[in-house]
Amino acid sequence: MNSIKDHPFFGGISPAHVDLIVKGVSANLVEYESDALLLTEGEPANQFFLIESGLVAIETGAAVIQIIGPGEALGWSWLFPPFNWHFRARALHRTKAYILDAGSLLVLCEENHSLGYELIRQVTQIAITHMEAAIKKLVL
Repeated sequence: MNSIKDHPFFGGISPAHVDLIVKGVSANLVEYESDALLLTEGEPANQFFLIESGLVAIETGAAVIQIIGPGEALGWSWLFPPFNWHFRARALHRTKAYILDAGSLLVLCEENHSLGYELIRQVTQIAITHMEAAIKKLVL
């Protein structure tokens, strides 16, 4: 990916709304070493991660719920009160991720409901995919 605009998460969002996000929300490309925590259960959910490279384990206690990688998004607890992380996320390898300021993104969504709708659709699809993966893991 050449820029944050190229991240697959934005594939289902109109180019005009992607431009609003890129211009209105601070985003930094951050690198995590293997075993570094990206987020911790119970902590304030104030970031949205777009994975650029590497692998991230989504965990609760000692259990790995799912592993995500390049092109995937992480963290949507910032959308819903009480705005705290429900899981832990840990880099399994050196990982790069764009980190968006979730507070600014939430304000942008409140100001532009059509953007908020597109974002919620994308996040909901991610949540469904994660739930389906968890169910398959439990059934096997």
